[in-house]
Amino acid sequence: VLLVFELSMGLEHPLFLYGRTPEVALSDMAGAGASGAAAWWFRLFWASAALLLLVAVQLLWPRGTETRLAPRLRRIRWKRASGLAAAASILFVLSGSWVVYNTLILNPFRSSLDSERYFADYEKRYFRYADLPQPVVRHVELNVALYPERTLAEVRGRYRLVNETASPIAEVHVRLLNPGVELVALDFPAARLESDDKAFGYRIYRLDRPMAPGEARTIAFATRRQQRGFRAAGAETGLAVNGTDLNSFELTPRIGMSDMGLLEDPETGAGPPPTSQSRPPPIRSPSLPASACPSGSRAPAAPPASSPPPPSAISSPSSPPALPSRGSPPEASTIPSITTPPTPGMSTGC
Repeated sequence: VLLVFELSMGLEHPLFLYGRTPEVALSDMAGAGASGAAAWWFRLFWASAALLLLVAVQLLWPRGTETRLAPRLRRIRWKRASGLAAAASILFVLSGSWVVYNTLILNPFRSSLDSERYFADYEKRYFRYADLPQPVVRHVELNVALYPERTLAEVRGRYRLVNETASPIAEVHVRLLNPGVELVALDFPAARLESDDKAFGYRIYRLDRPMAPGEARTIAFATRRQQRGFRAAGAETGLAVNGTDLNSFELTPRIGMSDMGLLEDPETGAGPPPTSQSRPPPIRSPSLPASACPSGSRAPAAPPASSPPPPSAISSPSSPPALPSRGSPPEASTIPSITTPPTPGMSTGC
């Protein structure tokens, strides 16, 4: 029953199902990694549980014609299995306590339902800031110290922020995309910390003087990424003794809010729909206007293979266009208009 309903009931922790261990990610470079130790502790716990069950079965096994439970309990010879039962009980308690401490206290466990609720609450609270003008990062300096034997990465960095909008910016939003990253410190000159949501890793800094358009400022920060003990799921695989694979999203903070890192299912999230800037534009055939491809429809089929495309379908200017000056965008009239006909025998979709 648990195998069928464990996801809907939120019972995904390996302790809820007899004999289950955390998934072990094997690789040629790192072997079992940090998840290997977790699996062996769970195996020790379940082995001691199996030993206790074997002792109980041996003591309660029906002997003779008596099948009632109460008389069999009175006739149990406890001394015969007391040593084995005591050893198994001690092993069961110690290994179970160590597993609970590492997977529930030191590294809090989050089921799929918990993760959905977390990101839904995150979206409800902060996605309203997605269209808020924010500065962009134009220069990055990072000093990354790796300690793979301790499963630890420490980062010290600096961002150069530039206001590339047409309006002043009065507040700057700083957030962490990866829950495994800890923002140890952040130095933002001429700004005060207005909000610090540690549960979601989201900070809002109010500037003493708004950033004017084109103005640049520098912030300094320190982050830490570390796995303490072992986890029931999601073991650290990016930090290994003979190879580390981490990207900036797993080590550094982000500036501003967007739909990156949120729920992909719009029915699960409760926030507003994504902005037009956060989604790639639709792809249309260059030979069809946008009005010819309504939502949910297809473009008309291409002409049959027997009818060749007219030579006038491809046009080019009589003389080469003048190149724009350095640093200025090209004018629309200087770009040649080339229309490619559809391939014979194929249809063009919107």
